[in-house]
Amino acid sequence: MAFPTRSLVSVALAAGTALAAGRLLLERGHGGLPFAATVFTLFLLLIPYFLGGLSDFFERLGAWLDRRPGRLLGAAALLLVPYAIYAFGTGAFTTYAALKLTVFVLGPALLLAFKSRLTWADALAILALWLPLDFRLFRDVWSWPEGGAAYTLNVVLAVDLALLLFVAFRRLGGVGYRFRLGWSDLSAYAINLAICLAFVIPLGLATGFVRFNPDTGAASFAFSFLAIFLTIAVPEELLFRGLIQNFLQKTWGHSGRALVVTSVVFGLAHLNNGAHPDWRYVLLATIAGFFYGRAYLQSGGLMAAALVHASIDAIWRGFF
Repeated sequence: MAFPTRSLVSVALAAGTALAAGRLLLERGHGGLPFAATVFTLFLLLIPYFLGGLSDFFERLGAWLDRRPGRLLGAAALLLVPYAIYAFGTGAFTTYAALKLTVFVLGPALLLAFKSRLTWADALAILALWLPLDFRLFRDVWSWPEGGAAYTLNVVLAVDLALLLFVAFRRLGGVGYRFRLGWSDLSAYAINLAICLAFVIPLGLATGFVRFNPDTGAASFAFSFLAIFLTIAVPEELLFRGLIQNFLQKTWGHSGRALVVTSVVFGLAHLNNGAHPDWRYVLLATIAGFFYGRAYLQSGGLMAAALVHASIDAIWRGFF
């Protein structure tokens, strides 16, 4: 499939996903200009999200950037345009919120702009992408509707920015951000999902962290799986496997050590996911993260890892 065709498919997927999200907003009684601005903002942010997975868009962009700091900062600044549409369309604009998002977008770009190889700046840029989202610092940036858009808009913007910084500008190999499935992907997915479930379900039940409580139909499960895949699994696998595990492996030259350390980091990242820290959640997330990372290593891409991740989360939400 040629690049123009893949571009059209990416735009169509972005439009379909944004409209599906818009339908949820309509069902909750939201409408008018704020509704239109929010859906259009999501559509704009989803275009590079899908383009990166369906084509070599970011590799082509990297050739144009040519490691020139000015071009990188200009491209990063374009990611703020959707926010401007959202902020003024919804009436959510505040100077403080705009400054926070500007620092989030341009800060990591500045860290990487003048570095030519993997350095401490890459680690800081990864943390600058991850920690503000993990600590939910941007809820006031995307404040319309209350609690309804912040998470999705944040993570899609972060994916776009990560692809720009590391795939396009840094030309980091091994990220594996491709929306395609081959035999190796399906094999890695099936094997690691089965082994992961064999560990986490008995352990979750034994520790009392989960209990069997099926409450889902086929359509509900499928919708939950797709939503988790797009807004949780793909972004988190890009961060933890495509960037952190990949970065550690390149730094240490040892895939096993990188896998274990990334799994522990992934588990610890779940400390603040509940009302209070829970060691059982950290333990289960660490074990699950190990199999996500194993799927990434075995398949050579993110899709197998993201599918295992989305399956585990969807099964947890639908049956436990």
